[in-house]
Amino acid sequence: AVVVPALELATAVLLIAATVAGAVVAVVLLVAFTGLLARLVATGSSAPCRCFGGVRVRPVSGRDLARNALLLGLAVLVLAVPPT
Repeated sequence: AVVVPALELATAVLLIAATVAGAVVAVVLLVAFTGLLARLVATGSSAPCRCFGGVRVRPVSGRDLARNALLLGLAVLVLAVPPT
């Protein structure tokens, strides 16, 4: 429970300090997290998403998958167009 928020914070810092490396880490984490969310949605789980340290009771849904897809797309865009 402590590791995931620490990874998210470290990724945010890395995105600022070393954009390309941060984007690589973000892609890896987002692929893993999105896979987990997709599995939860597919099985009809009522588990809430604690994404980004959030506390909520709404179950994981397609909205969470869409958010992750958007974030993943942004991370891939950073890798496709690295800073000059």
